[in-house]
Amino acid sequence: MTGIQNIFVAMGMVFELFDLKPEIKECENPKILNGLNQNIEFKDVCFEYVFN
Repeated sequence: MTGIQNIFVAMGMVFELFDLKPEIKECENPKILNGLNQNIEFKDVCFEYVFN
C-alpha cells in the first residue's frame, strides 16, 4: 500500500511540472547569427532543477 501512495505522490509532482509556465520567453525579433557554421562547445557549464 505504501508503494502505491508513493506512486501517486510522484505522479502529482510530475503533473505539477506539466502545469509550470516557462520563465524564459521566446524573443519576438531574434537576431540571426551568420558565420556560426562550426560547432559550439560548452565547458564547465552547470545547471540544476529547483523544486519548491
